[in-house]
Amino acid sequence: MYFPNKNDEWYTLPYAIEPILEFLKPNSKILCPFDTIDCEYVNVLKKAGHKVSYRHIKDGFDFFDLESGDVLSFDYIISNPPYSLRKQVFIKLEELNKPFAMLVPLVSIALKPIREKIQDKQLLIFDKRIKFKSNEGLVCKNPPSETAYICKNILPKQIIFKELLF
Repeated sequence: MYFPNKNDEWYTLPYAIEPILEFLKPNSKILCPFDTIDCEYVNVLKKAGHKVSYRHIKDGFDFFDLESGDVLSFDYIISNPPYSLRKQVFIKLEELNKPFAMLVPLVSIALKPIREKIQDKQLLIFDKRIKFKSNEGLVCKNPPSETAYICKNILPKQIIFKELLF
């Protein structure tokens, strides 16, 4: 079981989710394991025609309790995972063996547990820093780091550089 860090709840704005859409198969079944019904991942993916299931620890759902059989019906696992648990998230994603896209600080690829797990993975890197929204609805004006999607079996090549439009 994981216990969320009070600094882990930063919400992704739509413009940071939209770039991944072009790489997803139409009408996909997507699990957003760190999201609620109000999260932009759920809204943007549904608006694009995907079937989205969402889960969040505050609703009693623990991502780390998932078994590979629990995710068989999903085409993708997509989200912005809790920052303090990003290493454990990538270890669990490897166990689940499903295509995924996780929005994380780009420096995460230098962390040994992540680096070892992503050798054959893909990166969607942006030209600008992504801003996030706090629980209180405030947008972080100066994000502390570059952010990218680390993906598995989603992108057509290992590294893609993308312009953010906002």
